[in-house]
Amino acid sequence: MNDANNNNKAQQDDDDYLRFLGWFLNILSLTSVFLFSGIIFGWAPLELWLLEEGQFSNHCHDADATPFDPTAAAACPEQMNQLNAIFTVAQFLLSFASLPVGFVL
Repeated sequence: MNDANNNNKAQQDDDDYLRFLGWFLNILSLTSVFLFSGIIFGWAPLELWLLEEGQFSNHCHDADATPFDPTAAAACPEQMNQLNAIFTVAQFLLSFASLPVGFVL
């Protein structure tokens, strides 16, 4: 009778641990999404901010292209290509990382 109680207690402890581990992994994955995917999904305002700061303006050959003027039509194509490359690589890595993370969860 004592062995049966010990087995039930051990099984319940294992179930509690697995339930805790499941909640912990879900909270951890949601936290990582909130912390790290904002750069990808909030890219449009971030791109404008980077243009205003003059990021990759050294790729522009026209002296009038720096600093970025928000009222102007657009930045130089080389600068936009660099910013688009950052977004493309970041989006690919976010999508690619979901495969091993999903496998682990």
